[in-house]
Amino acid sequence: MSNACTLTYIGTATVLIEIGGLKIVTDPVFDDPGGQYKIGKSGLVTYGSKTAPALTPEEIGRIDAVLLSHDQHHDNLDRRGYQLLRQAPHTLTTAAGGARLGRKLGNRAVGLGPWDTFRLPTPAGFDIIVTAVPARHGPIFTEWLAGPVTGFVLEWPGQTHGALYITGDTRLFKGIKEIAGRFPISVCLLHLGSARFWATGPIRYSMTGREAARAINLLKPRCTIPIHYDGWTHFREEKEDVEHAFRHRNLNTELLWLKRGQKTAVEI
Repeated sequence: MSNACTLTYIGTATVLIEIGGLKIVTDPVFDDPGGQYKIGKSGLVTYGSKTAPALTPEEIGRIDAVLLSHDQHHDNLDRRGYQLLRQAPHTLTTAAGGARLGRKLGNRAVGLGPWDTFRLPTPAGFDIIVTAVPARHGPIFTEWLAGPVTGFVLEWPGQTHGALYITGDTRLFKGIKEIAGRFPISVCLLHLGSARFWATGPIRYSMTGREAARAINLLKPRCTIPIHYDGWTHFREEKEDVEHAFRHRNLNTELLWLKRGQKTAVEI
């Protein structure tokens, strides 16, 4: 079918989404492993990459759009990932990120606020409606440090069970319930990892397995696909933690772990 969807997990929060002949990449991270990065000018908050991406930009080829949850952290946009933005006709991101990136990318960088929409035309002749949805990258009192972030909901003709939702780096907060009230969700690409840094102690900047289970209980997707949970030093929960949390709540969702580099067809 022309409106079928395939997903290829590349690593971290980087996924190649193909719909109707359109190629979309989320949060592009393509640097070699071993990189060390810092947050802020002080450099007190540091983190590093441990694994290589499953595919290179050259192997992916043409990119039609990038969905960038935020531009300020290297586990969502690294040096080689930024080069990919120069090739893509559209990069959809936060309003603040769109302003920053627009200085070099011009009108190819599109800043969106919560509930703003953007239409991506496909070679198959239909449009994908992308809606920016709320996300919060840590507890409310850390917004000054973590910065703004967005999730995305994708809708297109022929969806049987609902939309495709990409959470972005977020904690569980009231915005998740609002998203669940506005959209029927078929498939959820769920950013996890329970990200934490020694410099900020016990503060978590992305969902724990327990939070994720509660979020899925609100969203009720047919299929849940974890991403953003391995390959970096600041991730504190991995696959086993998430599976334990989901078993504990006995959720009515398929928990699908994508194999890195393998194209997987999903029913939306």
